[in-house]
Amino acid sequence: MIFTSGPVYPNAQGVLVPSADEQQSSLPVAPSAVPIFVKTLGSLYGVSGNILYSMPEQGAAKKLTCYFNGYVNSASATLTFQTPFLYTPIVSANTTGLVLVPSASSFVIPVTNTPVTGVLIIEGI
Repeated sequence: MIFTSGPVYPNAQGVLVPSADEQQSSLPVAPSAVPIFVKTLGSLYGVSGNILYSMPEQGAAKKLTCYFNGYVNSASATLTFQTPFLYTPIVSANTTGLVLVPSASSFVIPVTNTPVTGVLIIEGI
């Protein structure tokens, strides 16, 4: 998966790819991955590891996706949504093992004493 902040274009093989300038700043991916358009991308760093997150849907329906990559923190952290939800969103997928309860504007990541790896998806309106 390529995270890019700009538009994508079909290459000679018909695969969507970011412009040459965007490719230089994209995250490395497996060669078979299909690029996507992402409106926001950020990262939150802990004592070790990080959380990569994006909010690809920010219209009437909203979605936040997070990838926890060996994330460890010694104090709770708050991730604030770039575009707040109108109502409290739901956690539609959570493979992190953490209990995460979002509000309309953010969610708190509890203290993690062991590395956390997994996916979190929050959706709502």
